[in-house]
Amino acid sequence: MNILYLILGWLLGLLSPQIVDKIKQYYTKQELFNGIKTEIKETQYRLICTAHILGMRAGKCDREYLEWCLPYFENYEGNQPTENIKKAIKDLLNKKNEDIDQAVLILRKKDEGIGLSLKEHHLPFLESKFSNISMFNIELQNILHEINTRIRLLNEETEKAIKYFFMTFDTNQSEENHKLIKNNIYDAYKNLQIMAISIIKEMDKIINYNKKI
Repeated sequence: MNILYLILGWLLGLLSPQIVDKIKQYYTKQELFNGIKTEIKETQYRLICTAHILGMRAGKCDREYLEWCLPYFENYEGNQPTENIKKAIKDLLNKKNEDIDQAVLILRKKDEGIGLSLKEHHLPFLESKFSNISMFNIELQNILHEINTRIRLLNEETEKAIKYFFMTFDTNQSEENHKLIKNNIYDAYKNLQIMAISIIKEMDKIINYNKKI
């Protein structure tokens, strides 16, 4: 009997480090995921602000879009102020569809010729931890890679839009070229909004992720 206890103790001694490592790995993985999720939440808010500004200027800003974007502002728990933008969206939603279109058109004409202060978006924490996300399941890894890729493409398109805007100050441009550049700017704004919305939706997959990581 004593020999059996000795063998059992020896086996437990072999298994214990493995069990401890598993526990450590679980908490390390969970902490990493929580950190990435926190950064994605904050970046998502900045993206929804960008998408809304782009929509008001050139992209989609109808009832369907407004009803889609409002919950992001209502559910935001960060430190950025949201009251004014929530009120503005709700005021538009209280109008008839044709009145929404007219109100947006008036705002666009008012701001015509004024460039948007576009900024690039980055996920520095995620980027610094890319070598560690292999501990996540394949589905989660794929989503994170997709988000990172789309952010990079968004930034490239943002650079183009900024370049087009500064080209409008070139006094050597002909009127025809100036008009062409202006159209390129608005096309870039529309494309940027579509890209931003796609990233926001992809980020929802991380924020709402409830499977085993």
